[in-house]
Amino acid sequence: MFDFKDKVVLITGAAQGFGRVLAQAFAERGAKLALCDINDDGGEETLAQVKAKGADGFYSHADISQEADVEALVAATARAASPRAGSRSRTVWAALQPSGGSEAVAAGRLAGRVSHTATLRYLAGVTPAMRFRLGPRVFHILAAIDEDERRRWLRCLCEERDL
Repeated sequence: MFDFKDKVVLITGAAQGFGRVLAQAFAERGAKLALCDINDDGGEETLAQVKAKGADGFYSHADISQEADVEALVAATARAASPRAGSRSRTVWAALQPSGGSEAVAAGRLAGRVSHTATLRYLAGVTPAMRFRLGPRVFHILAAIDEDERRRWLRCLCEERDL
């Protein structure tokens, strides 16, 4: 009923108690595990226990009260989840809002464009040469703006073309 094959599960506090129990339960259901804790000995022990039962995964030291640790953990988890995640692609979570649209006839066919605003945690290096993908949909980045200049949030103005 609860099959987690081909899924990655991120578990914080995996060194003991409920975190360890969750790791074992998800491992039994086929999940690939991303485990973290500040107790490295306990975290490594949990990883060894689930690997002994045939599970795949990794352990990373992370203090979830520290933003840099969380960002590194999420990046490592994304790489584990997608073999394509890396230098050419990256998994990000964003709030996507449509902001306008237009239609025109081009080359004898109707072509549509919808403008969107994508808001995500600040990510250095985002440029208009990049794009976001959501399933089959592609959002071309027109501008990336750090509105409050505090490197907390990034607002990207995007365009979805040829609808």
